[in-house]
Amino acid sequence: MTLLLLSLLGCIDETGCTEIAVYSTTISLVDEAGAPIEGATLTYTVDGEEPPLPCEELSGGDYVCGIEADGHFVISAVARGFEAGQAEVDVGADECHPIPEAVTLTLTAVDCTAEVVPSVSVNLSGEGDEVLGNPQVAYTVGDTAAPIACTTEDNLTWACGNDEAGDLVIDAVADGHAAESVPVVVGLDEAECHVVTETLDIELAWLPD
Repeated sequence: MTLLLLSLLGCIDETGCTEIAVYSTTISLVDEAGAPIEGATLTYTVDGEEPPLPCEELSGGDYVCGIEADGHFVISAVARGFEAGQAEVDVGADECHPIPEAVTLTLTAVDCTAEVVPSVSVNLSGEGDEVLGNPQVAYTVGDTAAPIACTTEDNLTWACGNDEAGDLVIDAVADGHAAESVPVVVGLDEAECHVVTETLDIELAWLPD
């Protein structure tokens, strides 16, 4: 497997070292059938140093961890629909660069249910006992340009997002009331199957006359 090389000045000419930076490890992340797993999150530590550092995803289920680092690597992988996995590898070095190691890490699939879990449950109210006129609640995910409408059956409790994890922003408004915008981070359950629904209480204040 060909490793990516990055330009780097700093090798000593007298040693004959090339002016490159070398990735320490390449991880091939696969399922139990050997199929590549893309879109996973991989982190690593070297010789127990914390906090873990992020690996970089290439393509086809390949990831690279560490640049110009050697030592004992502990690599952790998390992918939706799979049990978390971990691999350890010792990366040596010559007088110039680490000696790259290639590792295959196999993750075990979990039996996820087909249910769709709301990302955020919003309890919407006014600042008094008033009935909100024409209430509207919507959400955006990450850098999504267009808000997506949340659903409700009673205009009080709203379900936003269909099993969407990450950084969401909830926007709420009603006639005669000031709009509210609330950010929320939605994570996944231990099996990485579904989101853990976050609950927000949003109170809309009257607009001044």
